[in-house]
Amino acid sequence: MNAKYIGKWQGRADTPFFKGSAVVDIFDDGGKYGFKTSVQGFDKLPEFSVYNIQEGENSLKGCADINMFGKITAEIEVHFNGDTFTGEIRLPVLGKVQILDGRRIG
Repeated sequence: MNAKYIGKWQGRADTPFFKGSAVVDIFDDGGKYGFKTSVQGFDKLPEFSVYNIQEGENSLKGCADINMFGKITAEIEVHFNGDTFTGEIRLPVLGKVQILDGRRIG
């Protein structure tokens, strides 16, 4: 587990169904990556689990099962550059969703 990915990160997405920002807190969960997410405008998010995390030199990628109208599996890939990042979420219904303006906030 690489400490450079630990912290609070914020990015935004622009889709036909959602426009806004999300904050992801990446933390050490007993030697593996843990994730806590909050999304602008949503008091309660669907349940999700993140797994199969693969660590690259400047990237993390993995899968997330999201329980929303049944289970949806998303593929997530994030590329870090110091205190900024770019990313992409691939969803079966929406296709590719770009994460924009990614930055460390804590």
